[in-house]
Parts: sequence; structure tokens; C-alpha cells
Amino acid sequence: MESIVDLDTLTGKEVLEAFTLHDLEQGWLQQVVFQMEEVYLIVAVDKDSDEVVLSVLPELNFPALEQQFSRTQIANQRKKISWIWRMTNQYGYEDGFQLCRLPNFRTTLEYNF
Repeated sequence: MESIVDLDTLTGKEVLEAFTLHDLEQGWLQQVVFQMEEVYLIVAVDKDSDEVVLSVLPELNFPALEQQFSRTQIANQRKKISWIWRMTNQYGYEDGFQLCRLPNFRTTLEYNF
């Protein structure tokens, strides 16, 4: 239940691209990926607990991903991350997160489960 991902390190980073990964059989959304210069922020949901799982990875194996998922680009505008919030419920589960990108503070991405 306790996430060890330090989201503060992503503040001020520029999002180069964002895309979704869908499973090949059913087409269901599996992950949302935000690519930055040095890292990838991966957003997924634990199917057993419905908890939002955030991961920061230094690289992705695209050939391996293409064997499991279809990829759909959802954003390609370069904007910096202004802030990121975690949403934790009263039981300690991460139910969502919210990300705001500069320069337009009205541009927020929110994932709640």
C-alpha cells in the first residue's frame, strides 16, 4: 500500500510524449506512460486491489511491449510538470493521482479508481 516512488523528482520535468498501452486480446487499457528525457512515469491499476500503481523507470523495452500491447499516442506537446498529487484513501490505498502541466494550469490529468 505504501508507494516508494518519489514524485517530487518529476516536478519541473518536460513531458516529451504520453501514450496508452492496451492489451492485444481485449483492447483494455493497461497502462498510461509519460515519457520524459531521463525517465518514464508509468500509471497502472492493480487488478486485485484497484489501487493506482505509479512507477518511474529509466527505460522501456519497446520490442517487448509491442508483443503484449498496442500503443496509442495521447499527447505530444512538450509541457513541464508543475505538480503531482497522490490521492490516498482512509485505508492507505492510493486511489488516484493528479498531474498539472505548465504553462496552462487548467491542463490537469487525473486518474481515479
